[in-house]
Amino acid sequence: MEIKKKLRLFDIAANLSDHSFTKIPGDVEQVVGRSFDSGVRKLLLAAGEIRDTEVSYQLCSRFPGCFTTVGVHPCRAKAAAASFETYFSELEKLFARCKDKVVAVGECGLDFDRLEYSSKEEQLKVFPPHFALAEKYDLPMYLHSRNCEAEFLELVKSQIHRVRKGGVVHSFTGSENEMKELVAAGLFIGFNGCSLRTRENLDVVKATPLDRILLETDAPYCEIRKNSEGFALLGQFHYETKAKSDHKFLKKGRNEPCRTTEVLDVVAKVKGVSTEVLAEMSYLNSCKLFGVDLN
Repeated sequence: MEIKKKLRLFDIAANLSDHSFTKIPGDVEQVVGRSFDSGVRKLLLAAGEIRDTEVSYQLCSRFPGCFTTVGVHPCRAKAAAASFETYFSELEKLFARCKDKVVAVGECGLDFDRLEYSSKEEQLKVFPPHFALAEKYDLPMYLHSRNCEAEFLELVKSQIHRVRKGGVVHSFTGSENEMKELVAAGLFIGFNGCSLRTRENLDVVKATPLDRILLETDAPYCEIRKNSEGFALLGQFHYETKAKSDHKFLKKGRNEPCRTTEVLDVVAKVKGVSTEVLAEMSYLNSCKLFGVDLN
């Protein structure tokens, strides 16, 4: 696959602390190497609990251009809600230990699709305090929203004024109305393979202002699957996934940051712009939002 070397990309959702990347010695080095070779210059290793940030911070210390977050994913809210003060005290300590690589508060938000992990009550208890952390540490929000439009919008619109640097709703799969409300509140919208599954998803992408779009993979999840609407739009940047141990090939069933180029390709086609224009705009916006250098 030929990559246009002049493209520079920022994958704002790479879960490299996931066991699928860390269980085999040397594997994560190859994953990061492939991402850099593809044009992905920077990676945000999104974290959803204390252990995620600790592992991600270690990886950030090894690889240039990598950053992380501190927060509680809604599907992990159960543990935080059960020991609320203690858990958030530990989060505060994480900021102190990892502050040179932490660029956002999150991943936090609401997820009513997977209530088997954490109840609505637990999520609604754990989510709001993140805005206070963002205000205290002057960081943007890194937000998650699934099947919770009304409650999520109400909370965000009532709290986002506290956050000077705004934020992004990553892995967005919501409605056009939700997108417009979030953009009006000053937030960016992150798109990955899950954001490109249906015709309705693509309509939301098309309606999203170009200067509000950020790109991501959410690796090892959210690849552009063959049964999704977005798959038919893949062109020159499509990776052929092969089940081989050779480092040149991706592992079957595991998404990787190098596939940010695939998301770029599809979103650019939906928006009717060149990949060069979208890549550069999303890269500059990502660097500005997270306060990192452009190099």
